Amino acid sequence: MALLDTPTAQHLLTAPLVARLAYTGKDGTSRLIPVNFLWTGDDMVIGTFAGAYKIRNLRARLEVAIIIDATFVPPQVLMLRGMVTLTETEGVLPEYATVHRPLMGEEAGAA
Repeated sequence: MALLDTPTAQHLLTAPLVARLAYTGKDGTSRLIPVNFLWTGDDMVIGTFAGAYKIRNLRARLEVAIIIDATFVPPQVLMLRGMVTLTETEGVLPEYATVHRPLMGEEAGAA
């Protein structure tokens, strides 16, 4: 956990980068998908919509791996492994909106 406090980790966790989430699919094979995320300082929040295949798969197997990398010179990489916590919310997850506002623009992100 101390690794998360290093300057490289903090830079990658707060930079506008896409992470790659690896998990096991329902059929037992590996999945690797790009995801937007928000680092809260304690948690990496990845939002999605109800009914997404990844939610069904993650409910069956909570183990994941995540990589965030940047092709800066020198390259920087942060690799994480662990268990997810799934939480359902009503409406749009606030962290999801926070991540998407800079990508979509304030007006579209607010909508």
